[in-house]
Amino acid sequence: MKKRCHRVRTSHRLATGVCLALGMFAMASLPGCSGAEVPETGPRVKSFALEQPESTPLGKSVARASGMNQGASGFELLTSGRDAFQAIVALVRLSRKTLDLQYYIWRANRTGRLLMAEVIAAADRGVRVRLLLDDMDIAWEDDELRKLSAHPNIEICIFNPFENRDAGLLDILFDFQRITHRMHNKAFIADNSVAVIGGRNVGDRYFSVDDQSNYRDLDLYVAGPIVREASRTFDRFWNSEWSIPIAYIDEDGNGDGAVSALQATLREAVAFGDTPYDLVQDIDAARDLVDARFERLIWTESARLLADRPNKAKTKRSHVLTKMEAMLDVSLQHELLLEMAYLIPGEKGLEWLCGLVDEGIKVRVLTNSFLSNDVLTAYAGYRKYREDLVACGVEIFEMRPHAEFVKRDWNWLKPTSAANLHTKAAVIDGELVLIGSFNLDPRSIRLNTEIALAVRNERLAGQVRKFITDGMKPDNAYRLKAVDGDLVWVGEVKDGKRLKRTEPGIASWRGFITILLSTLPNESQL
Repeated sequence: MKKRCHRVRTSHRLATGVCLALGMFAMASLPGCSGAEVPETGPRVKSFALEQPESTPLGKSVARASGMNQGASGFELLTSGRDAFQAIVALVRLSRKTLDLQYYIWRANRTGRLLMAEVIAAADRGVRVRLLLDDMDIAWEDDELRKLSAHPNIEICIFNPFENRDAGLLDILFDFQRITHRMHNKAFIADNSVAVIGGRNVGDRYFSVDDQSNYRDLDLYVAGPIVREASRTFDRFWNSEWSIPIAYIDEDGNGDGAVSALQATLREAVAFGDTPYDLVQDIDAARDLVDARFERLIWTESARLLADRPNKAKTKRSHVLTKMEAMLDVSLQHELLLEMAYLIPGEKGLEWLCGLVDEGIKVRVLTNSFLSNDVLTAYAGYRKYREDLVACGVEIFEMRPHAEFVKRDWNWLKPTSAANLHTKAAVIDGELVLIGSFNLDPRSIRLNTEIALAVRNERLAGQVRKFITDGMKPDNAYRLKAVDGDLVWVGEVKDGKRLKRTEPGIASWRGFITILLSTLPNESQL
């Protein structure tokens, strides 16, 4: 494999929207389309998570924090980008044996490069780092990753890589069935003792430091036995045929002799750049930060990790969806509260949601508005079902681009920074919480591998419920209603009256393109 050209590779959903017609044509017309078969590589040595995490300082801290809750796992919500970034950096600094990092996206911007520098520093002190990245939206050049993997303690694998590194469109044309299968998981695991799992990738928009727009998102900070389950899932992906070492991809790379130069460049960028937050400056401060978080953990034995298999492209089976459906069949009696970045239920999902309302179950959903969405193709797919959902009694709220909760980050953001919704979360009957990478759309169901945590705890469920319902308030979201057969957007309050209006922002060229996209037969790829 040769080095790719980044110009043909943006976000997966955007690339799908642009190249979908070519891919569908390829599947239907070209004999060269190989289907879901990963390219062959040379031999590799399998590796696994740390076997005795309790021997590490983090493992010992988890044991102390669990107290009388032996056998239970602890959870805390990470509702802001600032908290999420500081939590991860502190865990990197406290790690002593292993870091297992699995992400769909890792940007090479301020936070991405700062976190990479922290990871290199951990490797320098002997921590084994395994970094698994999806190949659709990598912001790092192949030779940069090869240089990093030349570090004796850093291993890097790419999930389902493009074969044509300089011409990715050829893979879209001739190998679309494979290339459209992506790894959407997000998991950070330190010493097999503490994990951060949820919706955030790595990059400025996920950590609330982008000048233009930032994501509203949600992660769970996790400690205890369920972390071992996350590590087993990571091992399954890491050792699968779908994960290819960077050495097999960048065969002509010059990484072996240049790792120190790249390390120096990253450290220099961090030292002289503007760091987004006041980060902990020494190991004692990092330990204090982690110990304080441990004191806030909610402990429960009623928790499960839901994860797809890396070979989902071949089996067409969604383990996450299957397990979610089983839980909902047992648990859902009164209320389903959803916050979904991308909501494309399809005909079956529409029938299911409306059927819940018919059974007397209250269904409320917070998702992106036209102005807050970051992917036109996904929003176009959602528009097809919105009117029917409202008509059957599903309560739909669409997030405003300048929602009030964005202002909580304005002390370090420009006031013009807008909001995009990226959360994937659900609360069932005020007791069961689902948080992860899974969207209610065809791509999460059929094409992407996903991960989620299911936790049954009223206290945690109450916190997530408040997070979602706060997002539904009039100063944060539009409420959609049907009036005389037409949809209206009920938003902010002025003079005691709620304003009713047509869809905000749709009367634009971007809106015209969205409406046009909604007519295309591409729903299976959204």
